[in-house]
Amino acid sequence: MSPTRRNFFQDAMLIGAGLFGWSARLNAATNPGDEPKLRHRAATIPPAKESLPMVTPDVPDLPHEMDGAIKVFRLKAAPMEQQIAPFKTIDVWGYNGSCPGPTIQVTQGDRVRIHFENALPESTSLHWHGLELPIEQDGVPWISQKPVPPG
Repeated sequence: MSPTRRNFFQDAMLIGAGLFGWSARLNAATNPGDEPKLRHRAATIPPAKESLPMVTPDVPDLPHEMDGAIKVFRLKAAPMEQQIAPFKTIDVWGYNGSCPGPTIQVTQGDRVRIHFENALPESTSLHWHGLELPIEQDGVPWISQKPVPPG
């Protein structure tokens, strides 16, 4: 029998299916008392009052101050230099000395106030993900905001 492209793909599919079934059987044999992964994972979800911090590798968290029950953040957009390799530095626009900007850690129900300072050579806007705001305050130029006349 001469090898053909169709035979090659059929054989590859059969071998892959066999390996997948074999690994599932092997895993079940080595862990007979384990519950399904989904049930085990659901049991480790903390109650609603506890919060897990968002993990953003290589990106700092933005510190905040408390004003009564309100978390107050200070965010500043400014030009900066960022090293992307031991031998390469580039000019970027960042927030609080970080590009991408720092992570703002809040949980559902937190009251938040964010003071924003624009030190960029251009005008800018902020678009918030995860915050419910009136459309006029959402920061999408020419869609949710009227353009600011120059001068």
